[in-house]
Amino acid sequence: MKIEILQKVEGEVYLHYKWNETIIEDVEIEFLHYRGIEKMLLGKDPLDALVINPRICGICGHAHLRATVEALENAFGIIPTQKAKTVREITTFCEILQNHLKWFYLVIAPFLLDNVNFFTIQPAIVNINKIIALFGGQYPHNSYMLPGGVTCDPTAIEIFQAKNYLAQAKDTIKLQLFKNYTDLKDISKEKSDFGNILRKLITYSTVGQSYDRFVVLGENSLVKPAKILKTSIKPISVKFIKETDVSVTYRGRFYETGPLARMLLLRYPLIMQLHRRFKDALVTRIAARVVEIDVIMKKLEQLLDSILLSESSYIDNKQKDGHGMGVVEAARGSLIHRIWVKNGTIAKYQIITPTQWNLLQGTKEYPGVARKAIQGLKDTKTAELIFRSFDICSVCTTH
Repeated sequence: MKIEILQKVEGEVYLHYKWNETIIEDVEIEFLHYRGIEKMLLGKDPLDALVINPRICGICGHAHLRATVEALENAFGIIPTQKAKTVREITTFCEILQNHLKWFYLVIAPFLLDNVNFFTIQPAIVNINKIIALFGGQYPHNSYMLPGGVTCDPTAIEIFQAKNYLAQAKDTIKLQLFKNYTDLKDISKEKSDFGNILRKLITYSTVGQSYDRFVVLGENSLVKPAKILKTSIKPISVKFIKETDVSVTYRGRFYETGPLARMLLLRYPLIMQLHRRFKDALVTRIAARVVEIDVIMKKLEQLLDSILLSESSYIDNKQKDGHGMGVVEAARGSLIHRIWVKNGTIAKYQIITPTQWNLLQGTKEYPGVARKAIQGLKDTKTAELIFRSFDICSVCTTH
């Protein structure tokens, strides 16, 4: 057995490789930094979760805040205005954008390209975070969402500013990442960062394949809940999700969640082409996360145009006992928060994060998604690249 530490995953992960001569026969995945957020919330006022939960993670705290708010609204029987929903979606998409860009340039590109310069893409990330700040006041750990809506009431000038920041970000991304921004099906021919990496990834062929099963549990203006079995799309119900110490399953089976699931659900042409050839391999998984940048940029333009400024941003409401669930499509996949409120305090809280779907251990006979994807490899460097293709978040997993 050989133990290696995987870093730059919002914490650390221990990988216990088991070798059969020159082949990686298996790997045990160990997350170390348990904090017990779910237990910490017990007995507290339900609104305390709005402050505690975003601090589960420093890069996807916005998704945790939104899942918390939607769980509380579900428990209290609150339906926010369309304006509030749209503002929340804009900022959530912005968080996904900046996450994907950081992941690509700080984690993936250094593996595959020489002389990668993060600072060429940094202006786009700055402009995206400025959009979040316009609506949320700060980033990360903003607190502008609450049961009933949002605390911001954007003006026409602020919407104009957001569109300007988005246009600047789009120009930077087009120049550095895509080049031929309007025709991604030909991206592999382009001398862009994505094109250069895609050509290298194709040489890995089917390396990194797992179960080729996917779930999308959240709903937004791009996707609706579904499970994807190869190319077949079927309905899904969260009541069949089961969480244990070693796995999260749907009807007893492992599923991958994240950008690849969402892009297959959207039938995005480039990803469908790669999937037909390589299935759920390393190349398809990485390409899907990059392509989602393009999809979200276009959706953000539509959302900013759709905000009805005259509509209320917040509706008054009252707390009450009950059970609620919030499901959000975060950067790494489907995020679930469940809350049980009794006698005005939190009686139980449950969090299921995307990395739990993708990285948890499973069993020797039935390995988890990432664990299966590295079995049979001949070197740990390729195994590390496969792990990173899931955009692991250690602190979200251990919460």
